[in-house]
Amino acid sequence: ERQLERDATHDALTGLPNRAAIMAAAEEAAADARASGTGYALVFIDLDLFKHINDGFGHSAGDELLRVVANRLRAAVKPLDTVGRYGGDEFVVLLRDVEEAAHAARVVERLLALFWRPVGLDGEIVHVTASAGIAWSPRGELDPERLLADADVAMYQAKDAGRGAARMGDPEDAARRRGVDRELRRAFAGGEIVAWGQPVVSLVDGRAVGLELLARWIGATGPVDAASFIGAAERSGLVVEIDRLMLREAAALVARLDSRFDVAANVSARSLPHGIAEDFADAIARAGADPARLVIEVTESAAMADMDEAVSVLATLRSLGAHVATDDFGTGHASLRYLDRLPATHVKIDREFASRAHDDPRAAAIVDALAGAAAAYGMAVVAEGIESAAAARRVRELGQGYHFGAPQPLDRITALLDADIRHAV
Repeated sequence: ERQLERDATHDALTGLPNRAAIMAAAEEAAADARASGTGYALVFIDLDLFKHINDGFGHSAGDELLRVVANRLRAAVKPLDTVGRYGGDEFVVLLRDVEEAAHAARVVERLLALFWRPVGLDGEIVHVTASAGIAWSPRGELDPERLLADADVAMYQAKDAGRGAARMGDPEDAARRRGVDRELRRAFAGGEIVAWGQPVVSLVDGRAVGLELLARWIGATGPVDAASFIGAAERSGLVVEIDRLMLREAAALVARLDSRFDVAANVSARSLPHGIAEDFADAIARAGADPARLVIEVTESAAMADMDEAVSVLATLRSLGAHVATDDFGTGHASLRYLDRLPATHVKIDREFASRAHDDPRAAAIVDALAGAAAAYGMAVVAEGIESAAAARRVRELGQGYHFGAPQPLDRITALLDADIRHAV
């Protein structure tokens, strides 16, 4: 009976309390904090790029790393504190008797330093880092589920800031984010997330050759700023569903449009491991669309986050007949190094360079170098952020930007394509 009870409350791999046990301990800590007037904190710790360990050394090595991490964390906390494995490569640390947030921050700084020590795996020495989010309840007034959600948000903020660090959760910010996430999911379920299009134009003769689909949130008072809601969709995971919607819209549009026009759809890094190739195959089959008229865009930074996975998924998309574009090209730290690995057919030069190439010699040199490298691999080049005729004249292949047209509803953009209007270049 004792063994069965332990099995029900502890993780089999690491021997740490499991998710249910750590939350039960947190409920007890919250009650003690309310009675004593002292605070408690929850720390959400996630290993950085753990998938690389599994892919590079195998899952048994990944399991060994998790056991090493568990032992180090368990040995580094006070007897009253609790370390648990939340799932996968995620750990939760419960800190009791925390009188101020700075105390929790000091403990977490010490815990993250444990990850600096190398680990021997499969005869090799590897170095790993972790990101952490901290949420503190000064007098136990915040329940553990709420506190853990705040710590989770803070952990993702730490990862976004560069990994290997900790962030202290802001209850008001976390509450605002949860509100945005709820509203965004309601909007998606209600059909308020729709596809708009922006033309892609030949910079040789100004003729529209296709369009890119962009997700837009059309609320009760009008369009919501895309930058704000796309970030929320990425954070919540809803972006995977939005990407699927954009793929369906792109395939349906290809089936309706003249075969001269390509349609591009963006795919988030979050969607790559979630069957996006299968979603693409399903979308073109349902619409009866020519896959060669679709371009799947993945940002360079998303591809570099997990290059092996990106190469595998993009290669599958290519085998299904799609074209593949690296978006925002030139913003990563290893653009040219990885260009030959990506099975891409198009390169979209980031607007930061293309928009200034006509009057900034340094930007022009970067554009020329990137375009030359892409051409050497037989890839088409699209310059983003073209907002003037001068910029259009400087980049002589394909262009996209407000000079040719702002994103707009699909009925308007398809009318623009049907009219086959030309733009001054």
